[in-house]
Amino acid sequence: MANGNRNKLRHLITLTVLTFIFCGVCFAKSEKSPPTATKVLMHRKLVQTQILLQSLMIGNEGNLVKSLQELKTISSATSWYKFNNDVFLRYSSNFRESIDRMIKHQKEGNYEGVSMGYIQLTLTCMNCHQVVRNK
Repeated sequence: MANGNRNKLRHLITLTVLTFIFCGVCFAKSEKSPPTATKVLMHRKLVQTQILLQSLMIGNEGNLVKSLQELKTISSATSWYKFNNDVFLRYSSNFRESIDRMIKHQKEGNYEGVSMGYIQLTLTCMNCHQVVRNK
């Protein structure tokens, strides 16, 4: 592996580890009472999307497949639903559709499609979380 790629990989791994630590600290500090089922699912979703990104970056197909399947399972849980309105239901549907497209692209070996799906998935999450925070 060339030095440039090695350095990029080190930076990615360092950033991923720091993100996990930061999210763990924030999650632990923000909880004064036991987390709700929704918070547990959202934390699992965050962890899986981080694993998904790492898997894309280093080409770990096994973890990529596991992460996509876990995200699909999480999005199907009934405690996923924070609100029962059209906007939230649309974002949830978009999330599941993004996962399904990413699974399809992965099976076809189209990792550019999976990468673009990850970007779409991230935008969907960010937009939905903005709506939820403003409720």
